Amino acid sequence: MKFKASARNSIRGEQANVGIFPSLLVGVGVMVVGVFVLYSVSGAQYKVLQREVKSLEVTNLRLQEELKKERVKWGNLKTPAHLENALFRHGVAMRYPTERQIVRMSLVPGAPEQRGMSELPVYGGR
Repeated sequence: MKFKASARNSIRGEQANVGIFPSLLVGVGVMVVGVFVLYSVSGAQYKVLQREVKSLEVTNLRLQEELKKERVKWGNLKTPAHLENALFRHGVAMRYPTERQIVRMSLVPGAPEQRGMSELPVYGGR
């Protein structure tokens, strides 16, 4: 079964039979080449994005490690000894209160003193 189309020959004015099959084959070929080009371009973009993601992951890991170190340093700086040293360096004559200087008050008047969540320390110089 052969498909044919008729076309007019412009030079001689005659009818000419032209096969449809070669143009169909060319169309399919163009489609295959187009899909291959799109696949190649998207593959190249995928590789670029993959490298970028990898570098961002490395940066993220480095920043997380740095964050851990800074949290440890900050935790060490908040210890009472370091705070007293910092106050001394800045010329502030201040220390933590001694146990004798802390006044403990219960939230319920007349209740015996209990150590726990219900008590609030009150700092005073008495």
